[in-house]
Amino acid sequence: MVGHMWTLGTHLRDRILVPPAPPSLPWRGSVEDAKLGRVSLSGYLSLVPGAKTLVVIVHGLGGSAESGYCRRAARVCTALGASALRLNLRGADLSGADLYHAGLTADVHAALTSAVAASVDRVVVLGFSLGGHIALKLAIEAPPRLAAVAAVCAPLCLARSCAHIDAPPSAFYRAHLLRGLRAMYMAFARRHHQPAEILARAKQAKTMRAWDALVTAPRHGFSGPDDYYEKASAGPHLASIRVPALYVAAAGDPMVALADIEPALAAASPAVEVRVLPTGGHVAFPRTLDLGIAATLGLEAQVISWLLKGS
Repeated sequence: MVGHMWTLGTHLRDRILVPPAPPSLPWRGSVEDAKLGRVSLSGYLSLVPGAKTLVVIVHGLGGSAESGYCRRAARVCTALGASALRLNLRGADLSGADLYHAGLTADVHAALTSAVAASVDRVVVLGFSLGGHIALKLAIEAPPRLAAVAAVCAPLCLARSCAHIDAPPSAFYRAHLLRGLRAMYMAFARRHHQPAEILARAKQAKTMRAWDALVTAPRHGFSGPDDYYEKASAGPHLASIRVPALYVAAAGDPMVALADIEPALAAASPAVEVRVLPTGGHVAFPRTLDLGIAATLGLEAQVISWLLKGS
């Protein structure tokens, strides 16, 4: 129950009192896609003069660069002397450019190789929920410019996480996620002229598995949801991570169950530091807590302080 209170309370607070973001400029990028050609990317860039580190911040499923947790994280980055890029995964800005999925790292690769990334000494990635999963996938791939990653409340086994969200107790969260996904897909459909039958079925999808079968898997070349979950999941590959990585979870997270992530975390490489907090919810934590990183600072400040080690 406490996890639900933290999750829902923080979400409601962020909708009513939108967290302030630091001064930002629009950021534009692009990535080449095998099916669609050149796909545009967007985001918000907060530059700190003389900063040695750029923190790329990646949102969760159904979120965007304007999500409250992304705005808070960017503000902490600039306060600690780092520049921040709040990245919209493809389509999250409702431009209709394309659709992302949990294992698609190409958009973050584009940020890592952008001009702003080339202007700093270190580039690190901070991902929340699905964005945290993508951050871990990136750490597995270990591109040359990646110095460290942090994942907050990230799923690790996509099949288990999908089954958890599709279970009756998660109905509210599932409806929220599908609402965001539908808005993104409708924008994509308008731009790329999707068949009327698929549009109608997408509007009626009631589970994440149905959505992935109808939209995610066909768009990205998977044979079905099981193929997608197996090939895209980061969990089975955490043992191969050599890039410094931090994983933060809440024991009572109602959206990413601790039992579903513990097996993968137990098999992770020594490069992955794990912190499981006894309080908090999904991407929602007390303002003052102790991760054992920087005593009694808020979550964002402690995680970003960890990422900035060596800057």
